[in-house]
Amino acid sequence: MVYMNNDSVIATRYSSLVSVLLAAACVSVSSHVAAQPQAFSGVYEAHYGLLTLTGRQQVKSLGEDRWNIINFVDILALEVSENATFIVTDQQVSSQRYEFVNPFRKSRSVELDFDWPNLQAVEHVANETTKIKPAVFDTLSYQMQLQIDVCSDAEGFNDKQYPVVDSGRLKTYQVDMIGAADVETEMGMIETINLRQYRPGKQHEKQIVIWLAKNWQCVLVRMEFHEDDEIYSVQLTEGVVAGEAITGDK
Repeated sequence: MVYMNNDSVIATRYSSLVSVLLAAACVSVSSHVAAQPQAFSGVYEAHYGLLTLTGRQQVKSLGEDRWNIINFVDILALEVSENATFIVTDQQVSSQRYEFVNPFRKSRSVELDFDWPNLQAVEHVANETTKIKPAVFDTLSYQMQLQIDVCSDAEGFNDKQYPVVDSGRLKTYQVDMIGAADVETEMGMIETINLRQYRPGKQHEKQIVIWLAKNWQCVLVRMEFHEDDEIYSVQLTEGVVAGEAITGDK
């Protein structure tokens, strides 16, 4: 993507990072029992070279097993945002609607509806229809399914693939378990579960390394986006899960 100035380029890169921010609400790893998501609000900082941008994430209940994830980042007095609505039933996420608002290039915005009776996903901005099958996700609701899968049984999680509708195409994301790691944050030292995400066959071009808070409902603590020789990082600076402020484990 090419824009008018460097700030908008970075804003767009950050929005792509936000697109892979794991939905910061899930079940407790220690309980090993999947449940409904928990309400979450958090502030993230994205770092690219000398530039730092701040983003916000909210996860909230809409009632009757329906949930919504919203991500925001402000740059140049404009707001880049995305949100997804989904249903969670018996540990399975069902994507309903996904929106991405790109104020720098409106043709890159997305309005995606999942038409499950007809097994298709309809993108209204580009006027594209993608054939789908059960257990296909948008880029945000996929993150919730990943968290449910990992956090309900971290020790038993095996490397897994997830089909995602992105840019009018079905893409497959592979997620591998790396292991446990302690991450130093502004909130203190956090015990995390470390994962790697990539598209099969393209892991040498681009991959994302993810750290989830083991004792805080598996919220995203840190993420690194590796592409060619560049690294972009996102880290949680403050967060509240189900009304409780996140603090260090050690």
